[in-house]
Amino acid sequence: MLSKKLVAAAIMASAVSIAGSSRAETVVVEKETVESVPNKPMILSGVLTFGISYGISVVVAATSGSDADRLLFIPIVGPWADLGARQSCPITALSCGHETAAKVGLVFDGVFQAIGALSIVGGLLWRRDVVVTRTTSIQVSPFAGPMGSGLMVNGHF
Repeated sequence: MLSKKLVAAAIMASAVSIAGSSRAETVVVEKETVESVPNKPMILSGVLTFGISYGISVVVAATSGSDADRLLFIPIVGPWADLGARQSCPITALSCGHETAAKVGLVFDGVFQAIGALSIVGGLLWRRDVVVTRTTSIQVSPFAGPMGSGLMVNGHF
């Protein structure tokens, strides 16, 4: 459907062409609209954050000998389930430093997976407005062929 301005401009251009001018007349109409699109930077940062933290979980789950670490294959929930499934060290044990470090790592992993997932969802929900410009043009020019004379109209929509 052509806008009223575009039709009026085309009629004026054709009238000028018919009136004896032998050159082409072009009418260009630009229309700007605002469109809402997903927030790509937010989604990308979420994918990177989630991907790196979940990738670390998968590597640990695949290489660890602990049964609790198999829970790390589950995204987002896995680090928290692993943390709950770990056996606690006795208070008198001196070699529990590695277990404390593992628990701290699980907390960080769970937090970063959650942040990444929330960023992806947030990027889809909180959209950005962008200005889109659409250009429409009509060119009217005289035409002389073997069958007679007339007007030739070219358009880009």
